[in-house]
Amino acid sequence: MKHTEQHIRELMGPLDPMRDDERAAVPPPHPTGIIDTEQPAARRHRPRARTRRAVLAGAAATVLVAGGLVWTTAGPNAPEGYAATPPLLEITPPQRDLPAAERLHAIADRAEVSGVPKGAPGQTEYIKMENWYLHSQIDNSGTVSVIQPSTFRLWRHADGSGRSVIRAQPPQFRSEAGREKWAGDTSGSERVHRWGAGERTYYWDERPPVDADALRRWLRQRPSGQTEPLRTFSAITDLLRNRVLLPQERAAVLRVLAELPGMRYNGTTRDRAGRPGRAFSLESDGSGLPTRYTFILGPDNGRFLGYEEMLTTSAGKLNVPIPSVISYSIFLERKFVER
Repeated sequence: MKHTEQHIRELMGPLDPMRDDERAAVPPPHPTGIIDTEQPAARRHRPRARTRRAVLAGAAATVLVAGGLVWTTAGPNAPEGYAATPPLLEITPPQRDLPAAERLHAIADRAEVSGVPKGAPGQTEYIKMENWYLHSQIDNSGTVSVIQPSTFRLWRHADGSGRSVIRAQPPQFRSEAGREKWAGDTSGSERVHRWGAGERTYYWDERPPVDADALRRWLRQRPSGQTEPLRTFSAITDLLRNRVLLPQERAAVLRVLAELPGMRYNGTTRDRAGRPGRAFSLESDGSGLPTRYTFILGPDNGRFLGYEEMLTTSAGKLNVPIPSVISYSIFLERKFVER
């Protein structure tokens, strides 16, 4: 469990605009991995002995239907005590047994000449993501979980200044008993962070190389406790949360993915926003639990549409069925805009 929490913090770290500023005194991580110095005072709760929090990211768009919350499990006979998780993606297996590397190189070639996104360095990079979070608290009496959809937007200007907005909806509980037991805030929030030129240190300060070998080395510049190939896979995920990639840069990223050991092509699907895509995955237990990490790519231009993590064989102490999606992000907008 300890390793899982650390991995979650590394995953959610890119959403903190000040996380790379070593000049600032950084408080302990917020349960969402986002540090907010202007957060309103939370509701007071009695402290609970040996309570541990694990924050899991997941999907927002598909679990809200007609204003109501749809709780899903891995099957009709799943025990009532299980927490809510998003439905698994419906993936149609490929008819031809082509290696994932061959397919990714072909998509990379199309991405390089796609002309999207339009724009150039010097313009403002704008990213909008939808995320779904499963927050779990574990103590001697068991595990209680809530879900909390959120939207993340980032404006990154050429001079290094920028702004991020994280809008979290109020958490949704499966039962009133869970609400009473929850030792945390139950209100939504909006957190706005602004920084000027030179006030934030970026790991991905320079434009990424367009040569795959150079990019592979460049991605490994950031310290990480992970081993390959998960280390490079996670670095790509971090890069996507922080930069809008030009067509040649995106092609290089796809070529790096193609050469990662263990990459698999799962088949065709639609992402959580309903867009057609191709699913490519890597399996690893580097986070502490056996997990499948999946990117969903646009078939024609190689745009990254979504990213998710799914527990495959064990949930540890988390009260979720197997298999379960535990981390989900939708890349809704990634473009260059005028400041």
